[in-house]
Amino acid sequence: METIALLSKKEQIAALLEAQILKGKISPGEKLNSVRLLASKFSVSTKIIIDAFNILEHKRLIRREHGNGVFVRGKTAGDTIDVCLMGYQIFKSQNNYFTNLTRIALPPFLHEKFGFVIRIVPGREDLTDKQFEYEMKKVEQHLHVDCLLINAPTLNKKQISICMKLKTPVIFIGDFSAGLYPELPYNQISGNNSWLGTETVRQATELENCRELTLYSGSMDHYFYRKFYDGALNEARRLGVELHLVEMPKGITSSIPVGKRAKIYRDKITEAKANGWCNCPAISTGIKEEIIFETFASHDINVPFYQGKECEKSFEELFETIYARIETVVKNPQDYKKIRLKPKINVEKMPMAEIIDNV
Repeated sequence: METIALLSKKEQIAALLEAQILKGKISPGEKLNSVRLLASKFSVSTKIIIDAFNILEHKRLIRREHGNGVFVRGKTAGDTIDVCLMGYQIFKSQNNYFTNLTRIALPPFLHEKFGFVIRIVPGREDLTDKQFEYEMKKVEQHLHVDCLLINAPTLNKKQISICMKLKTPVIFIGDFSAGLYPELPYNQISGNNSWLGTETVRQATELENCRELTLYSGSMDHYFYRKFYDGALNEARRLGVELHLVEMPKGITSSIPVGKRAKIYRDKITEAKANGWCNCPAISTGIKEEIIFETFASHDINVPFYQGKECEKSFEELFETIYARIETVVKNPQDYKKIRLKPKINVEKMPMAEIIDNV
């Protein structure tokens, strides 16, 4: 026996308006009648019209502009896709990746039919989930973009869930510090961190022809550093190279004050020197602060220092992947995919003294 589904009044009105929008009877950018006029036209309460608008807004067919009314959100083929690139919890000492990411909004990487607005939320340790939710809703209500890109390694599970409740499609760029959340549906584009560790050790060993390396890394509590170390350690074992790990505490380049940071670097390097780990070439996961290199100098450590640098081709691949994903999720916000790229890197050898001069 076939079941017949009866639509509620709000669903009937939403379906009628949706059909008019999709058939072009109400044009993109056109303002809809007010809630009161539509309630009178359909002989229903204003609440039912508001509920119908909620259905259409969830389907991204309309947008509300506070004080101006409700507008059809549909785009024609030649319309610009508006994107907000958001750096959340950005600390001054962690801006290199985000700075490179902003290049997507500039020639030669900017695609013709895309428009970008860049928003930075400074790093704060005391920002609550409720404040985060307010910030995200404010971005959605005032910017009226078609897609939101968030470079947010500090996001927790609750904050990711808040983002996924937005009516605007969200794509996360980069890894979360706590790792993956396979049980949550979301869009993400990030690098393969284990592969980065593998490639760094492989290239550094080839360049130096060494049997020992010392890795200066952030905390293993952070997903990026942990996965980088996993890849580096596996490659070192494959090559018969002994890999020493000097692990810095969580927040070393962000939340820990400079004075305490300097003492941590001194203590860690003193311990590494006592273990005999400062006589071999060094590699790093990206820690490149003046303080740590001054500490090396004060301990009379001057060994080759290797650090990976992404090739320009890698940024081209990243940006093209982002553009393709934006176009997909704007058309189908429920299409979720987690993409891992293998960026091309060149591991460069720099004498310690040269690094200190260039920091």
